[in-house]
Amino acid sequence: MKFCTLTREQYDAFASKHEYANFLNSVYSKDKIELGSNWKGEFVGVVDKEEVVAATLLTYIPLRNKKCYFYAPRGFLIDYRNKELLNFFCSALLKHMKELNGLYLKIDPYVPYQQHDMNGDIVEGGFNNQDMIDNLVALGYEHQGFTKGYDESVQCRWMSVLDLQNTDEKTLLKNMDSQTRWAINKTLKLGIRVREIGEDELYKFDQIMKHTSVRRGFSDTDESYYHQQMQTYGKGNIIKFVLAELDLNEYEATLNEQIRVREEELVEVEKVLSEIAKSKKFNKRKKVLLEEIEDIKKKIKDNEELWPDAVDGVLTLAGSSFMIYGKEVVYLTSGAYDKYMKLNASYAIQWYMIRYALERSIPNYNFYGISGLFDPESEGYGVFNFKRGFRADVVELLGEFILPVDKRAYKNYLFLQKMKSKLKGH
Repeated sequence: MKFCTLTREQYDAFASKHEYANFLNSVYSKDKIELGSNWKGEFVGVVDKEEVVAATLLTYIPLRNKKCYFYAPRGFLIDYRNKELLNFFCSALLKHMKELNGLYLKIDPYVPYQQHDMNGDIVEGGFNNQDMIDNLVALGYEHQGFTKGYDESVQCRWMSVLDLQNTDEKTLLKNMDSQTRWAINKTLKLGIRVREIGEDELYKFDQIMKHTSVRRGFSDTDESYYHQQMQTYGKGNIIKFVLAELDLNEYEATLNEQIRVREEELVEVEKVLSEIAKSKKFNKRKKVLLEEIEDIKKKIKDNEELWPDAVDGVLTLAGSSFMIYGKEVVYLTSGAYDKYMKLNASYAIQWYMIRYALERSIPNYNFYGISGLFDPESEGYGVFNFKRGFRADVVELLGEFILPVDKRAYKNYLFLQKMKSKLKGH
């Protein structure tokens, strides 16, 4: 076995098909990290008999003391149970980082810890990968704990993932929560369309995200960030920005057609009632038809109020971004205009991308980050419950690990960080 630097092509061929592949450890992630920053990245790994058997994207940046902080996004692409390979790789990697004046390394493996069901409960008799944690700890890696909650400074440890293997659209819809299925069907009836946008329309996505950040109280990025994503991840065609829209002309035409159909039926019902006035069945049907016609007329009136917000008769409702890499589609970011929430455009987007994954035989649809807290009163429960409605299972990852590269310097670094934190508190 030989530890070495890998070419972009070598790494990509290995990483894109690996069990633990994630867009963050792709070759395009290196491009994104290095773009307009002081970060550097390289691909390193182990080759055995001319075959890559382990690899990682290793990124690093000099700190104020000129020591380097290293980060392997989503951990190593390696069999964490193969102690011989893991020991060889980690020993060689440590030596390599020392040569680069390393201070410490952080990894956050894209590896499940223990099996959960869609409610977050541990599956009895399910898998448990504690031995992988133990193997890393034995090599000097410090496990940072089984964290829960949201922290924008780290990658998510809890996710909701929908298994798309051996299923189809009809089965998926049938298995979904009734409210989720109703919402999807409603968007189909409304005629909400979902389309992918190019870089020239990213300003529309940015406007949605800025609106959503104010409404939900989270920090938003500048539009340039989305352009950077498109310019880097877009090279590999693994990122998608999509918008959910409603064509008001088409919508109104649909509503008018619905009224026409019901009015025609109403004429037939009244003919019957002229002969059988006391028919409970037809009197009940007449009442239902009149109520439906009034409801549709109200929708037409509501539709008229939407026109001032439309551009050329098209109303933008919501937007999302996705990553397609390895064995999954990842639902990355999303936003929606609150005044149109009742149209359920976010469900239209999810169903569009789930079908996209099904058509391409992508096995996993990853709704991505959740808090790991499953009490209805807990932080982020609404987000979790939305994703659970699709019948996605909860996935808990191993967590973060820190490896001190220069132990003495790292100890001093932690002490200084602690002192700075105390001074800020005063």
